Amino acid sequence: RLTYANPVLDADFPDPSVLKAPDGRWYAYATQGTAAGRMANLQVARSTDLVRWEPLGDALPTKPSWASSTQDFWAPDISRKDGRFFLYYSARPDPATGESERGLCLAVATAD
Repeated sequence: RLTYANPVLDADFPDPSVLKAPDGRWYAYATQGTAAGRMANLQVARSTDLVRWEPLGDALPTKPSWASSTQDFWAPDISRKDGRFFLYYSARPDPATGESERGLCLAVATAD
């Protein structure tokens, strides 16, 4: 039996979304924050037991062109379908787009 003390992931890791991947590990994705001393657009960590977590850095290291100068990436949600991963997130568009005052946009990043 595994015991633990909260917090399990002792870091600024807000709005997490967690998925068990085919490799048997759990992956957690979170709103922007500092990971390993660097700003991560969308943080990611993994675990084999949901108790011990390994920070992996940035799940979205390259910003989309419409939000390349902003640092407003929020509330990721991860899912898997037909062997592909879908990472939904919200982001504030760059001021140059003329859309930044209207609020956040929803987007999706995909990977095999």
